[in-house]
Amino acid sequence: MSGPPPPPPPAWAPRPEGVAQIVELLTEYRKPGANQQMMYQRLQQCAQIPDFNNYLAFMLTQGEGQQDEVRQSAGLLLKNNLKTGWQTTAPEYRAYIQRCLLPGLGHPSRFLRHTVGTTISIIVRAAGTSGGAD
Repeated sequence: MSGPPPPPPPAWAPRPEGVAQIVELLTEYRKPGANQQMMYQRLQQCAQIPDFNNYLAFMLTQGEGQQDEVRQSAGLLLKNNLKTGWQTTAPEYRAYIQRCLLPGLGHPSRFLRHTVGTTISIIVRAAGTSGGAD
């Protein structure tokens, strides 16, 4: 006889300081005269963090209070990251990203809706017929 099943893992939630750091980085990246090469290197370093794409999905779809341009930048970066990294993204992170994106198709901002839509199309393409879209 075994005991009760283990509790489910806690749902992923962004840490406020992580969101603030990424917003700062994306805001700096968009400034005229910013050192684009240095900013790109910093973004590439962030991309090595396993849940970085979760933060980007959160910022794109739930970043109320942030400038739409910063939110759209988060979405475009997410789209580009998923183009080559969807298959290697942990299943629980894939599920979180999908849960974030689908409601974003109804966002009032046309630019954010478009970014969400193109990101979803990248996921569908990357998942292919393997059923990778959980």
